[in-house]
Amino acid sequence: MTATDEPSESTAPPGARLSEDLRGIERRRPFRWGLLIGAVLSVASVLLVVQNGHSTGVQWLWLDVEMPLWLLLVVTLATGMVVGEAARLAWHRSRSRAADRQHTLSSAGRRLRRS
Repeated sequence: MTATDEPSESTAPPGARLSEDLRGIERRRPFRWGLLIGAVLSVASVLLVVQNGHSTGVQWLWLDVEMPLWLLLVVTLATGMVVGEAARLAWHRSRSRAADRQHTLSSAGRRLRRS
């Protein structure tokens, strides 16, 4: 056997083969509940819009308009999506700033301890 040859099964340690077998198994991804809930809510929203095609009166602030109910529902759903995305971005920004502050404080503390 030369240095470039791989060990045969008979010369490999007992745990080596099991380790190689386990490395070959792909890790299972955890079930994504958010994706399932999002899909169910999307289907429910589409059904809600499709089933409500009649016209309705809408009064908001000084506006008084007549519009198809499906259009009102689409506008409401889109507004909710925009507000939700804005809230998510604001939350991530606040978390990022908090992490930056924590990093700055820990760096300053290390420098003070050194001096």
